[in-house]
Amino acid sequence: MSDLYGLLIRVLVTVWGYFVFILGCIVWGGLGIPLTLVLSRFRPSIRDRFNDGTQLVLGAYIKRLPFIKLDVDRSRRISSDGSLVLVMNHQSFLDPIVMLSLEPRLSGPARGYMFRVPIVRSVLKLGRFFLSDSGEPAPLDRMREGVQEALDRRGKLLFFPEGSRTRTGEIGDFHHGAFRMAVEFQLPIQPVVTDGLHRVLPPGSLILQVRERHPVQVRYLDPIEPPYGDGPQRRVVRDLAQQVRLSMFEELKALRREREAADR
Repeated sequence: MSDLYGLLIRVLVTVWGYFVFILGCIVWGGLGIPLTLVLSRFRPSIRDRFNDGTQLVLGAYIKRLPFIKLDVDRSRRISSDGSLVLVMNHQSFLDPIVMLSLEPRLSGPARGYMFRVPIVRSVLKLGRFFLSDSGEPAPLDRMREGVQEALDRRGKLLFFPEGSRTRTGEIGDFHHGAFRMAVEFQLPIQPVVTDGLHRVLPPGSLILQVRERHPVQVRYLDPIEPPYGDGPQRRVVRDLAQQVRLSMFEELKALRREREAADR
């Protein structure tokens, strides 16, 4: 009986979360998108104001979710307000929503299924996100265009270098596209590690796996600044990807040790 009750609670909370998200998309998108598209013809910078508003809306949404207790440590966040490459491990489809609520004017690769949802597609295009097939890096030419657009507006680029969500909670192998862009454009890299969302809504599940507010941690690591070294670009990019992955792997272990110690 308790298992059935727990399932019912999880289903109800899941439906509530989806409902609020969809309602928010309809209201914010229905009002903001047409107005932004019209005004941007006369004042292109209005698109950035729309993205700032999207960040505020998503931030309010995340704070009110009854199944996430978000703990963000930005003490090592890069102090510069300029463009950078932000790389994050990927545990759930909630990851990009969390990061969009935390960082202003993000862009980067996004999955094809997201571009098939009308309002979401418009939000992504206004945010200058670009298509990347599932599990594959975006074409280099399109990534370069995306980086240049971010540079032009002092925006940030969000990459999930694993390419897809983890099914174990651990950090998988990295694609090298984000690091190649950092090397080519000499952009700082801001690694970010998150943990907990794979327990809340893991890959393959549309229903929440928790009944109450689950701790989700987001921790910024020490940024890595250019120049990134001499030698063949392929080797520099590979070594940089390995360095970042190792630092994120170690930080994830540290997060879990700290949580276990706090639970005891």
